[in-house]
Amino acid sequence: DLRKAKTFEGDLIRNSAPLDPGSQIPWVRFKREYLEYSKREKAPATYQSDRETIQKFEMILAKEGIGLHYLSDFNKTNAEIFKEKRKEEGLKDSSVNRGIEVLKAMGQWAEDHEPPLVEVNPMRKVKKKPLPKRKGRPYSREEMRKLMEEGCWDLIDKVSVSLAYYAGK
Repeated sequence: DLRKAKTFEGDLIRNSAPLDPGSQIPWVRFKREYLEYSKREKAPATYQSDRETIQKFEMILAKEGIGLHYLSDFNKTNAEIFKEKRKEEGLKDSSVNRGIEVLKAMGQWAEDHEPPLVEVNPMRKVKKKPLPKRKGRPYSREEMRKLMEEGCWDLIDKVSVSLAYYAGK
């Protein structure tokens, strides 16, 4: 499949000789183009979230002494540092995963850009934090009584809700 072929080809290119520094894309230009895309194509709240996540990513790497000068500095290692530092700040795993999703989306946008800015999404192997599996909270008797009174309009509704409740759903 084409994506696997591109991934393999990108790994070969990335693991071979480094790119000519003169041909690399500056990080500032890449960030600006991605944020323009995000502002144009996404909801305002999503665009704002993307902007904040990118700023946090840059600040964390700056505190670690890692500079983002070129697009090649946008890699899995830096994403892992970002992930661990956000976790150390006391954020929930789901919040950390939202930040990782923004970085993955940036990498995918760079790969899908015409012409492609990168051969392979540099964030594709970054793993999200595993979230604990949660079971739904069971309804109390009072909540079930209220649901039966307000939400059930005929006998079929009442029977199906009762069966679901007593079956533990």
